[in-house]
Amino acid sequence: MENILVKIRPNSEKILLFAVFVFLLTAAITLNKPSLFYIMAIFFAVFFFFKDFLWLAPVLALPAITMGEILKFELAPYYFYEFTIAEALILLAAAVYLLDKFVSKKTNEIKFDAVSFFLLLYLSVSVASVFEIVNLKYYLFGLKAVAFSFLAYFLTLNLINSRARLRIFLFSAAAALLVFALEVFYKFYTLGFSDKFFFERKLIILPPGPLATVAAIIAMMLAPVLVFFLAEKNLKSKAIILPAFCFGFFALFISLGKAAILAFLCGMVYLFFRLNGRRKYFLIVIAAVIVLATVFLSSLAGGLITRVKTTFVDSNTKFRVLEYQTAWRLLPDHLWFGVGAGQQLYYFKKLLNYDTSELVNNFFLQAAIDYGLFGLFTIIMLLASLWRKARAVARAARPENLVLASGFIAMLIVALINGLLEVTFFALPYAIIFWLMVGAFVNSKYYYHD
Repeated sequence: MENILVKIRPNSEKILLFAVFVFLLTAAITLNKPSLFYIMAIFFAVFFFFKDFLWLAPVLALPAITMGEILKFELAPYYFYEFTIAEALILLAAAVYLLDKFVSKKTNEIKFDAVSFFLLLYLSVSVASVFEIVNLKYYLFGLKAVAFSFLAYFLTLNLINSRARLRIFLFSAAAALLVFALEVFYKFYTLGFSDKFFFERKLIILPPGPLATVAAIIAMMLAPVLVFFLAEKNLKSKAIILPAFCFGFFALFISLGKAAILAFLCGMVYLFFRLNGRRKYFLIVIAAVIVLATVFLSSLAGGLITRVKTTFVDSNTKFRVLEYQTAWRLLPDHLWFGVGAGQQLYYFKKLLNYDTSELVNNFFLQAAIDYGLFGLFTIIMLLASLWRKARAVARAARPENLVLASGFIAMLIVALINGLLEVTFFALPYAIIFWLMVGAFVNSKYYYHD
């Protein structure tokens, strides 16, 4: 009898989990909730049979975002929660990973750095803001952007931890960039190459979201993909990566997003001065792409010039001035703790008397409105910890290994500048991709040695 107990005890956690699994499935069937049944079945199937492949979740999440919200789950009668495959992958992988570490008593293997701490603190502030909200739908909308930012970074930090995995992740990033670019080209084509594509950008929606958001994502991803091309030594790999960068470059300029293009150019200037050993190849690639753009996209130059000339008088600029004025009306009444996650959409819609509302085109101002001075301080501490992490990664790298790290730092520069001028970090697709890429950056040392 004692021998039997000894054999059972090491597997007691798994037996308990299996019992929970059976109970939940029975409950799902009894309550006539087939969607809940499928979720439980998938979760435990992954936990028991596929947990060694969890690292594929952040890899597949990148191209999955290009498809947009194609899944839905019924939370209540006639109320469906729409979400992306990327969200499902990240949530599933995070739940399985944490449960596995706790069950196997290997919590000491979980990586949790300063960036993770401030992301979790920011998530806690978001959750606590429920006491300030007036609209639950907007609250959930704002909360999930912060939640998936934390989960995306946490997963990549813990799972993309070898050279092979990092290379596959970067190939996935290049593939995602290519798909984003092709979506822009296809939309331009379906509009009959109309001027509407340039001057009515707010009305143009792609599967991942508005054109401005997709342009910002492309601008952010170009630098890491470019340095991945420069770092790779295999010619076949280079041949796969280069088209992604070229099409992404073209798509960015077709979108005529002034803030995205400005941010991208600042990132390229940083790379020019940073890539001493690879500067020649960097200039060759950039020059070749510019020549191709001049040949095939010269007709669009007029549209870009017009948008630059009308920067201070166009409707977008006027609307942003109105955003700032409205924010200053709202902030004094909610100075310390803000209006709550996502509630800026409700208040702006009410104050401006609009049928719809948009996020603010500045992530510092968005944080101040949503979470007050306390939330703004948390955001500043998060960015400070991220910058310290970036410097630590760069300093730890050998001189010949700085290429990849430089590309990721250029990405941070692009994201910071673009975030001051457009909706970025609070837009879910952008937030997920950014924090997935940051997690890969922290683990970029694995690219040169495991």
